[in-house]
Amino acid sequence: MKTVHHISAQGAEKLKDERRSLADEHSSIISAMRDSKEQESGDESENSEYMRLQAELARVQKAVSKIDDFFQNCQIVDFSGKAGQPSEKVLFGCLVQLENVDTGKLSEYRVLGVMESDPKNGVISYLSPLGKELVGKRIGDEVCIETPSDEDVVYEVLSIKF
Repeated sequence: MKTVHHISAQGAEKLKDERRSLADEHSSIISAMRDSKEQESGDESENSEYMRLQAELARVQKAVSKIDDFFQNCQIVDFSGKAGQPSEKVLFGCLVQLENVDTGKLSEYRVLGVMESDPKNGVISYLSPLGKELVGKRIGDEVCIETPSDEDVVYEVLSIKF
C-alpha cells in the first residue's frame, strides 16, 4: 500500500507549473537531439553534444516521473478559505510561532507537505522531525527536538493560525 502525501492547493499548482515547464524542456531537448544527430555524420557515441543532451533528457524524465508518481498518491488540501484564522491545534497548513525556551529566540514555520518543504524560508514538512512533533499541539505545549549535534532543543508553541 502506497503512502498518501499531502500538498497544499497552492503547492499543487506550483508543482503542476513545474511539470508543464519540464514537459516543454523535454520537447526542446528532443528537438536539439534530432538537430545534433543530423549535424553529426559519425557514431552517436562520438557526438559529445548528443551525449550531453541524452543525460539532460534522463534528468528531465526522472523529474517528470517523480512529479507524476507524487500526484498518483497525494491529497490536495485547500485551506485558503481559512487564511489568517486562528487554530486550536497545529494542523497541516498552519503557521506556528515557536519560542526556544532556553534562548528566547522566536521562529515561525508553516507546516506543509514534503514537496513544499523549505526550512530556510520557514516551511517545514509535516513528516519532518519538528513537523511530526508539532502536529496536534496547542498553544502553550512544548516540543523537544534532537538536533543533528545530539542536543535537545525545547520549543513552546506561542501561536497557531492558518
